Amino acid sequence: MLEGIRGLFSFFTIMPFKKCEIPKILRFLYILPFVGFSIGCVSFWIANFFGILDINLGLTLGLFFLYFLTGFLHLDGLIDTGDAWMVKDKDKRLEIMKDSKIGVGGFGFAFFIIVITLFALFDVGYIGLILSETYAKLGMTSCIYFSNPLEVGLGKQFIEGIDSLQFLMSVFLTFILTFFIYKLAAILVFSMIVFGYLFARLSSHSFGGSTGDVLGASHEISRTLSLLVIICINVL
Repeated sequence: MLEGIRGLFSFFTIMPFKKCEIPKILRFLYILPFVGFSIGCVSFWIANFFGILDINLGLTLGLFFLYFLTGFLHLDGLIDTGDAWMVKDKDKRLEIMKDSKIGVGGFGFAFFIIVITLFALFDVGYIGLILSETYAKLGMTSCIYFSNPLEVGLGKQFIEGIDSLQFLMSVFLTFILTFFIYKLAAILVFSMIVFGYLFARLSSHSFGGSTGDVLGASHEISRTLSLLVIICINVL
């Protein structure tokens, strides 16, 4: 089990853990929310440290460190998916998604997602770093579970590697990890499950299924969405 957990941290972060074979990692996909929770906690303390000077500076650097710690892995998927969505010809979307060049669509998606996330953090505060990264992992896990694989690759392996038990365990783990710091965690859990399902359906309609890039995009959008849901709850 420890080898699988180390493998998850090695795959989803730049932490110097020993690499693990993908099949072994897939057995522990339900632990993804814990990976997000851990990343969020580190970013939380970074933000608090620099927040001594200015809270918005601390939150900005905390978000940057969060992206840095994950190696900007999922942001790349958001950019590629954004580029593909801007193409009207459905048959060419996958070709565009595989293109290593960054187009206007991808840049626009990434820019606005980051900006909205940052301003949402200014409203939610430091705890938003922990919550948003944990729920980003749940949103992506939900998308993985509800998706149909499109092609050979890592995305296909993750989609075919998850089962109902792993998905339910990830939902339960997310709730347990966050309930003690946010009492309305059940609403966020439900929101991420619904989002994951809808995003998987959107991907199926747009591309015929989900790729690794689509899963990465679901992660980034889930982070932003979780913060917006918290803001809406606070307003109500």
